[in-house]
Amino acid sequence: ENTDENPDSTDRRVTVVCEDNAGATSNVATTVISIIEVADPPIIDLDGFGTVPIDFSVTFVEDSGSVAIVDDANLEVADPDSPELIGCIIRLSPTPDGSDEGLRVDTGVTFISDSYNPVTGRLVLDGVDSLADYEIVLRTVEYYNNLHDPDTTTRTVTFACEDTTNLQNDPTAVSTITISTSNDLVTVDLDQNTAGNGFSATYTE
Repeated sequence: ENTDENPDSTDRRVTVVCEDNAGATSNVATTVISIIEVADPPIIDLDGFGTVPIDFSVTFVEDSGSVAIVDDANLEVADPDSPELIGCIIRLSPTPDGSDEGLRVDTGVTFISDSYNPVTGRLVLDGVDSLADYEIVLRTVEYYNNLHDPDTTTRTVTFACEDTTNLQNDPTAVSTITISTSNDLVTVDLDQNTAGNGFSATYTE
């Protein structure tokens, strides 16, 4: 048995010698165990490895601008046999508010670039960089919605990252976003053609 995630590939040998009750021994039988290395996928936990499960949930409040959709202090990335990632696809679904909602991220001074497509709801991170840098960047992923009356359908965001052995994290980490709305105050504009919502008039006797 070997429970190491990244075992040494050196062959192991097991020798067996049997002895009877007269003290005579058998020939030496040898078994050779070859270690076959298998690439391991990266692991992403949206709220840190110290909690179960790997997913995250958050509430977006109407008119709040944006909200972090991961634990921005504890998200963790690991890979037993690859020190780097080559990219991530972070997908928002559904997107009933179209281009008024989406995902954004801060890549800082890393080698990671980002692009967001409002049609597909996909935020793409691209670039070979360390697990530590990807961890820093992934902690900054936010959901935004600019509407004063957003659709209240629950959104889900999936995180799929790929390492240098071309394996993706399994299972996929998912962030669930609940939309909270509020009744807006009614505004009356007495003169829509001028700034402000007041009006003045002069009465002549």
